[in-house]
Amino acid sequence: MAMEDGPSREPADRLEQRWLATYGQIRSFRATKGKLPLEAGVGSEATLGGWLRNQRRRHKRGRMPAWQADLLQRIPGFVWEPAVGAWWVKLELLRAFLEREGRVPRYRSVDAGERELAAWVHKQRHHFRQGRLRPDRAAALRRLPFKIV
Repeated sequence: MAMEDGPSREPADRLEQRWLATYGQIRSFRATKGKLPLEAGVGSEATLGGWLRNQRRRHKRGRMPAWQADLLQRIPGFVWEPAVGAWWVKLELLRAFLEREGRVPRYRSVDAGERELAAWVHKQRHHFRQGRLRPDRAAALRRLPFKIV
């Protein structure tokens, strides 16, 4: 078995075989759809998304063999903490919007993406005022050309 597709040894038992089979389904899904499966998806996507959530949980609890962690990290777009990654993606979307438009996104825009970004900005401002915004995130927002409060 090639290292890029699996461990450099034969699977020891049925659990490993099942893990590798599901891992293969995740890679196929990613190659076909261009994204990782989500739990909020439908049918097999939801099943595969749930499997990924369980793998992240196993890793966080220290219950995942290193070879499995290594294989998961080789999947394009895979992150251990998707919520953390999503926040930084939103920040980059805001940065690009501010550079392109020269203003803060508006709730009343006809563009759905702009409305979604406006809601995210509102939420970050609320968290900032409540003292619930992580310091690294507050600092990143302060570096942008708009007022956080």
